[in-house]
Amino acid sequence: MKRKQILALSLASLLALAGAALAAEGGVKAEAQAFIDGYTKKFLELYYTTSQAEWRSNTYIVEGDETNAKATQAAQAAMAAFTGSAETIAKTRGFLAKKAELSDLQVRQLEKILYAAANNPATAAELVQQRIAAETRQVEKLFGYDFKIDGKSVSANDLDDVLDSSTDLEARRKAWESSKEVGRELKDGLAPELVEELDRI
Repeated sequence: MKRKQILALSLASLLALAGAALAAEGGVKAEAQAFIDGYTKKFLELYYTTSQAEWRSNTYIVEGDETNAKATQAAQAAMAAFTGSAETIAKTRGFLAKKAELSDLQVRQLEKILYAAANNPATAAELVQQRIAAETRQVEKLFGYDFKIDGKSVSANDLDDVLDSSTDLEARRKAWESSKEVGRELKDGLAPELVEELDRI
């Protein structure tokens, strides 16, 4: 995660330098760069908050305590609201309509912004919130799952060790079946058509 943050901050620094150079040129190119710079700054703030919340949800799971799940869901909702906002989509499309006046880098950045918006469109805000809630529940189940073999709790690493190195076929079968139980748990609460699709994979 530290490497991701360093790369994100390095990218932000480069964008800031590019923005300063383009600001002197004026016109659509400067306006687009100002938008990209503002978007990048806000995105990095939300990305950091979301990453911190997700890390805590993945590493500190207490049965019955929904504090981390709620914080993660709120952080993801804020990111979704920003990246998929109607204003972001409208401005990005407006600049892309004048792509001949923009640099190749700006066009690629704006296309990436529009691509991110497609994952969280404000026009389908309710569905986006339902997806975020479902993903949060599933992450909690996945990382807090109690794997068992013959009624005894085992870790995911224990299962991997058996599957990687054991020559005992019965032990391998039990480890494999135990590793798949979490999948059944994750299906709980999913729409029937999605469960049916997962079963076909």
